Amino acid sequence: MRSCWLLALLLTGCAVDVDQRGAAIIGGVQTSDYPEVGALTFDGDFMCSAVLVGPRQIVTAAHCLYGFQADPAPLAVVFADNATAGAATSTGVSEVFVHPDYGTSPSRDIAVAWLVADAPVPPVPWSEEALGDAHLGADLLLVGYGDPAYQDDAGDRLRRQATVTLAELTGTHLRWNEAGVGTCHGDSGGGAFMDLGGGPVLVGLHSEGDPQCAGWGSATRTDVFAAFLDDPSASADDDDATGTFGDDDDSAVGPGGCGCAAAPGSGGSWLVLLALGATSLRRSCRALPPRRRAGSPPRP
Repeated sequence: MRSCWLLALLLTGCAVDVDQRGAAIIGGVQTSDYPEVGALTFDGDFMCSAVLVGPRQIVTAAHCLYGFQADPAPLAVVFADNATAGAATSTGVSEVFVHPDYGTSPSRDIAVAWLVADAPVPPVPWSEEALGDAHLGADLLLVGYGDPAYQDDAGDRLRRQATVTLAELTGTHLRWNEAGVGTCHGDSGGGAFMDLGGGPVLVGLHSEGDPQCAGWGSATRTDVFAAFLDDPSASADDDDATGTFGDDDDSAVGPGGCGCAAAPGSGGSWLVLLALGATSLRRSCRALPPRRRAGSPPRP
């Protein structure tokens, strides 16, 4: 299995370190306060973070699930403080929806998946409230299972949290930039939470970050993609998404382009590594079966 992942990385054609497998919280602490944040796994191996927003509905980054729409069977989610502990149990994934425009516009870095059974923890509400300039400077709580430091991927996958300040809003993302605090590899798809007056709600999903986990990062906004989160099976994009990702330069994902977004002031980012790795894995290590769409699980 690990050799397949390595082959997938080599096939992407992107100039990235093989250690950059996803996006952990740096400058943070282990937490039990956000049980709705889970660890997304592939054949039992940790892959990304995700957030439960309904009894059977999770949301995560599109680059974590891109390529799994036709066959989500190897995927599962673990809801535990320590996702790699022997006692941790997982819940399988039955259906995957990646934002319909993600393949050509990586700024639409958001996906929804349905679990085969109700999760063992309660969901968290996600916010449709439009964010604006009045929210700049507010606290953002970041939660995920990523590495605690750059190239520090040894040990268990622990749920961690850290607090940063909302520094910028783009048409699709919210951003922070604080040295030594933020997301790292493995946090992709984890939650960015904000108190909008009634307690913490999900306002973003970890998407892009500094390749050396130096602090800056961004999350895909839930308010912008409310239409997709409400009805991910809709084929058309009716979200009010404007602007682009990273340096305002969307690059196609898949055969049309590598999609390795360059981050401001850095040599690149880990945005689409898992998307490309997953896609190459499916193509080179396991054939994709025809899509047979069964009835979707009941929506919560």
